[in-house]
Order: sequence, then C-alpha cells, then structure tokens
Amino acid sequence: MIKIRNFAFIASLVTLFAGIWLLLEYHDKIEAARPLSLSYELLGAKPISMPISQTQQREKQVVKGMLITSASSYEDLTEIAKELQERYKYKHIDYIQLSVHNPNTGLYEDLPYEPISKAMLQISCTNQGQSELRTNKSIVVTIHN
Repeated sequence: MIKIRNFAFIASLVTLFAGIWLLLEYHDKIEAARPLSLSYELLGAKPISMPISQTQQREKQVVKGMLITSASSYEDLTEIAKELQERYKYKHIDYIQLSVHNPNTGLYEDLPYEPISKAMLQISCTNQGQSELRTNKSIVVTIHN
C-alpha cells in the first residue's frame, strides 16, 4: 500500500515538472516570435496640468513633447503610439501630443534631431483626453508631406 502511494506521488511530481518545463519552452518560443519594439526617444515630454475651466479645481494632465525615431510609416507610428498609450495608461495622463522627428543625420550639429517635424501623434488615455481629439479614435497619427 505504501509503495503504491509513493509511486503515485513520484508520478505526479514527474508530471508536474514535465508540465512546467513544457510551459516554459512554449513561452520562450512565443517571446522569440514576438517582433521587437520600434526604437524611439522622447524629448521634453513632461506632464503639465492645464485648466479645463476658469477655476483651478478641474484640470487635465497633458504630455507635450517630441518623439525622435527613424520610423516613418503610418503603421510603425501607430504601433509606437499604442506603446506610449499603454505606458501612460495608469499615470493619470489624459492626453499626449508629440511631434515626430527624424534622428540627426549630421546636418545639424547642436540638435539630436532634425528640426522639421515629419508627423504628429495625438493619443488620448482617458475620456477627458478623448474630448481633446474631437474624434472617436483614441490615437490620431498625422503624417506631414
């Protein structure tokens, strides 16, 4: 009787460890298949409080600044915007507005970016931020030609 219990206990431990090992192997394969995030740098993006009305009791938190990236397509910029929306989701930020610039290619000595904006990202994180966009989308990407 004791031998059967020991065998059942050992068999359940082996099954448990095999399941954990398979789960970790599967998780590693999923992580390897996931595409890498696009590289970007935020410059001067600090939260500021903007009054909604004449009284200071109601304010919205807004982040304005620059995004420096070599990404140019609508899809890539939308992916970066979604990533930023997730980052600021629980930080009490209502609205994010970023001008998108290329990294400096050596033409401008003092700047880490090219001064001409190539796009504008507008991201709402709350309902107050959604009213700022004046559309039913939570992310608006405007590419300048």
